[in-house]
Amino acid sequence: MKKNLFYPLAVFALLLTIISCNSDDDNNSSNDPIVGNWNVVELGYSYEDVVTGDTGEEVFDATICNPNPTMTFSANGNATLTDMSFDVDTENNTTCEVFGTLNGDWVELNNNLYAITFEGETLEMTAVFSNNENMVTITAQEHHDEEINETSLTLERQ
Repeated sequence: MKKNLFYPLAVFALLLTIISCNSDDDNNSSNDPIVGNWNVVELGYSYEDVVTGDTGEEVFDATICNPNPTMTFSANGNATLTDMSFDVDTENNTTCEVFGTLNGDWVELNNNLYAITFEGETLEMTAVFSNNENMVTITAQEHHDEEINETSLTLERQ
């Protein structure tokens, strides 16, 4: 039996799409550390059902995808993200499917807090930088009725 992780990945892809940007802005002078081209290294998803107390977590190695997923954040607020989906079969083998590129917009709200808008939906995400700002983990949390979903993406600067 396959675990269908399309929804968590779609939410994350939505977040990433909104955060990513065009490569034609690589030479801008923005001081925002998120601006640039990034390789997607890892995708994480967790949930908590506030009624039943059930929790779950999945972490996927995005480097298994072919081609390797990327994100770009431009200084003008545009973003691009590789749209991807992960499946896990009954033997715990993980596969990755790449669908194309998503486009959106992003803006920094304050220090490492960003708003991402895609297809009319805006989400807030936090960014935690490491390795001299060459790595970043972006995390967004959503509340749906009785469930809390958190999606994170770890990126490595190209």
